[in-house]
Amino acid sequence: WWCLSLCVGLSIDKFLYNRTIIAFGDSLTSGMYTTDEITDRRGNHPYILEFKHRLRDTGVTVEELGTPGARATDLLYKLAPILAKQNKSAPVFVFILAGTNDLGYRTSQMTILWHLKKMHEAVRQYALSIKRNVYSMVITIPPIRWDVNQTQRLLLNAGLQKYAVRCSDTVAYLDLEPVFNVSQKD
Repeated sequence: WWCLSLCVGLSIDKFLYNRTIIAFGDSLTSGMYTTDEITDRRGNHPYILEFKHRLRDTGVTVEELGTPGARATDLLYKLAPILAKQNKSAPVFVFILAGTNDLGYRTSQMTILWHLKKMHEAVRQYALSIKRNVYSMVITIPPIRWDVNQTQRLLLNAGLQKYAVRCSDTVAYLDLEPVFNVSQKD
């Protein structure tokens, strides 16, 4: 939450009033559950629920556009048409969290990084086309429990951070590494 305030340098409520945040990505965006019951605390939930809760009285619309099983290589081609359908007064932020499935399929971190950068560039191009600031949020891939090459995940996250720093005028950075604790027993 604090990251949004830092990114825009304004009162977050005033900046986001009657705007839209798009959360775009894979199953980490859509949320994964161990049961069909959404309130089951053993299951995972979309990270965007916390943003919706914190923004409930601000007039902000939060659109969750996560696709379970999707790869960054596929999502790249879905983002531009989604942005083209947006009201020109929205969105103000596009959160992008993808690449976990690519890692699971042993796609190289360089290939994943290239696709993720292209998604952020699509947001930048959209902003230029509507002549208004639209920010994207680079979100790192958190520690995950299934068999992925952790070295590749960490290299990918380092590449995402470097990209966000280089493009800090339009890209914000959110590192999920410190906030995810996967060492807990189920």
